[in-house]
Amino acid sequence: MLKAVVASLSDQMNQKIWAQSVAIADPAERMAIAIRQFLHQSIQDSTWGWVIVRIGLVAAPLSETIERGVMTDLEAGIRLNRFQVDSLQAAIDLILGTGLMAMRSILEGQTEPDHPEQIAKIILKTLGVADADAHAIAFKFLEPLVFE
Repeated sequence: MLKAVVASLSDQMNQKIWAQSVAIADPAERMAIAIRQFLHQSIQDSTWGWVIVRIGLVAAPLSETIERGVMTDLEAGIRLNRFQVDSLQAAIDLILGTGLMAMRSILEGQTEPDHPEQIAKIILKTLGVADADAHAIAFKFLEPLVFE
């Protein structure tokens, strides 16, 4: 039952993020938006964040849902020579693992207000995006998501 709840929560986020980023051609920008939105949501709703963090590693539906979006952007970034990745699975693990640990740090109150942007920047840099470009993308204005 918990897996179904977490899958539903992540599906709702993914749908809103997709709607926000579907018109953006750059996979690095789309990825940064997704990372930042998930992290900002955990800042705004700690109950939501803790559910994702506590169930995220064991709930296969969560990782399958999120993994599809990550995979799409990674593959597009590799195709466009935007990302330099030796192993697709290692890159997915890096993104998802870093995201979950960043959420936990946020929820434990161990971070600065720009932590979501710092995490997005370091992930983009690790994927091969130049420092200045990664910074510009990660700190670009982010439209808040609206939940009814």
